[in-house]
Amino acid sequence: MTEILTERLQELKEIEIEARKVINLSSDAGLAGGFMQRGQEARKKRFYSVVLFTLSLGLLGAFNFKTIDFANLDDITLTSIAIRMVINIPFIWIAIVANINLNKYSRLEEEYAHKESLAKSFENYKEQINVLDSESSNELMKSLLEINISAFKKNAAETMDTAKSDMPSVPTLQKVIGQNEKK
Repeated sequence: MTEILTERLQELKEIEIEARKVINLSSDAGLAGGFMQRGQEARKKRFYSVVLFTLSLGLLGAFNFKTIDFANLDDITLTSIAIRMVINIPFIWIAIVANINLNKYSRLEEEYAHKESLAKSFENYKEQINVLDSESSNELMKSLLEINISAFKKNAAETMDTAKSDMPSVPTLQKVIGQNEKK
């Protein structure tokens, strides 16, 4: 009777070890899955920004191509230029905003992809560290946890504040024009 009980306790310990492995894998997979889902949302928003950017530039080009009389370019008046500018400014503004959003969501997607890869590799690193001797494995495990926690605690959306348009700013354009005039 005692042997049966001992065998049963040993089987339960083995089941517990396997269950802990599965739980660890599922929690890491859940973390990676969350990052993957957020990355997919950023990818979708990036796609919408590309479409909006392309559409606004296409409409801007189509409008100007249709309304400019290329045969009578000498007859363009200051009034017609002013009217065109008033009509073109919203398209230009939409293109600039779409370009900024495109950059923001590209950065966000990269951030979440990085966090996803960290979460997926964490369990494999943990298993490899456990194979080492206890003294070095404890230090490596602490280091691994610190690296992952510091990477995970950083809000990926913070990078969106620093994203800028790929379009050159007015001072940059003035600098380029000034350099061309010197040549």
